[in-house]
Amino acid sequence: MLFRSPAAPALEPISPLLAAANADTGRQIAQRACASCHNFAQGGPNGVGPNLWGIVGAPHARVAGFNYSAANRALADKPWDYEALNAFIARPSAAMPGTRMAFAGIGNAQQRADLIAFLRTLDANPKPLP
Repeated sequence: MLFRSPAAPALEPISPLLAAANADTGRQIAQRACASCHNFAQGGPNGVGPNLWGIVGAPHARVAGFNYSAANRALADKPWDYEALNAFIARPSAAMPGTRMAFAGIGNAQQRADLIAFLRTLDANPKPLP
C-alpha cells in the first residue's frame, strides 16, 4: 500500500480581503518581516532582495541589474498580480520552486492582505483593487 501525503490546502484567494485590508498594518508587517532584505523607497537601492517600489502589477524579475533566480526569471512575462503576490508571500518556495528567497512565508491571510495593501501604495499610480 502506498502512503500519499494529504494535498496541501488550497490558498485562500486574497481579493475578497483586500477591500478591508489595512496598509498601515501592512507597513508594520513589511518593516518586521521584509525590510532586512528589501527596500521600499522609490529609486532606493536593492538589498539582498530587489527594491519593491512598484511591485504590484509589475513583471517578475523587473529590476534591471538584480541577480534573480532562474525560477523568477522564467516568470518575467507574468505580472506580480494580487494573487501571485498572495501565493508568494504565503510560501515563496511553494509558489516559485527554485526561488532564492529563504523567507518561510506568512500563513495568516489577513496579514498577507494587509502587506499587499501596503505594497500597492508603493506606486505613483497604485493599481486598482480587483
